[in-house]
This record gives sequence, C-alpha cells and structure tokens, in this order.
Amino acid sequence: MELFRKSAESFEKLLRTEYLLRYQQRGEIISLNLTFNKDHFKHLSGVNKLKDISLPQKASILYNHALNGMICTDNLRSSRFYDEAKIEGRLRALTDLPRALEDPQYIYIFNTASYRKNFGETKIEAEYFFKFYNETFPEMASYYFYFIRSANEPKNIHNYCSISIFENEREMERGQKKFKILHS
Repeated sequence: MELFRKSAESFEKLLRTEYLLRYQQRGEIISLNLTFNKDHFKHLSGVNKLKDISLPQKASILYNHALNGMICTDNLRSSRFYDEAKIEGRLRALTDLPRALEDPQYIYIFNTASYRKNFGETKIEAEYFFKFYNETFPEMASYYFYFIRSANEPKNIHNYCSISIFENEREMERGQKKFKILHS
C-alpha cells in the first residue's frame, strides 16, 4: 500500500484510541491520558516542511486527502524540500506507532534547560517524550515522540496530545528524567 495513505490509516487508529500511561515518581502514581488529533498529522508526518508544492493548508483537510488517497507519496516527492529518509522515516514510524504504543517501555520528562545545556537551543516545547526500545520495532529506535499537556485536569490525571516526531542522532535522554511505564 502507498506509504502516505498507510500512515494516515494507522493514524486513524490512533485517533480512535486513548492510551493511559502510568509511571511512579517519588512514590506517587502519575497517569497520562495520551490522545491524538488529526490536525497534528501534517506536522507529525513532516509534510508541513514541503512549502513549495500545492497541499491543503488546513491540517485536517490534508489528513483527509491522505486518508482518501487524494495525495500520495509521489506528490510529496515533487517538493525540492522532500528528504526521503526524513519524511518516509516519519511516515513509517507513524505507521508502526499504534502497535508500538501497545507496550511502551519508558517515558521521559522533557527538561528544556538540560537539553540546552547538552545540545544548545531548541524550539521543542514539550513536557514528555518517548523513545521506543522494543525489539519488535528496531526501525523506531532512533525516533522520539513529543507530547504536551492538552488540558488541565484533576490531580494525577493529565491529558496529553502528540506534537512532534523526529529522528535524532543525539542522545536526547542525556540529562532527562527517565521512568519505566507501569503495566497493569
């Protein structure tokens, strides 16, 4: 199946699922309710960087076009900003994300100050990130998924939505607090 459409179909599964992730910090169980929004597909797929080709500006319309096969990977390749390894890597990671989220291993609290100390400036605005270590998805080992709080909720229950995914050769974990995901 065509990669852009396949990633949109996998993303459709993410839209219909809420993931409850729990970890323990200082004796307290912290619960994160992770959701996905079709308006974020454009950024998560990396298509937002392809500014020289005609694509729907509204993210939800672009997502629907991808889902219906009205835009395909060949359309994306026509952009001079298209980087096959980066865009198609993101699309493959998005395709595998529903299965990978069935058994997440670790979560990190994103500390911007620590990141800047280790790597320099960043535009990343996130509270958490994942890096998957599952042997089932070795191709995802270098991808990071960033999440921000989407709403203020009662204590210990926080709603988060995915905001970014990218491959990074840096050791993003350096200087970040790592927690094992608790499984029921």
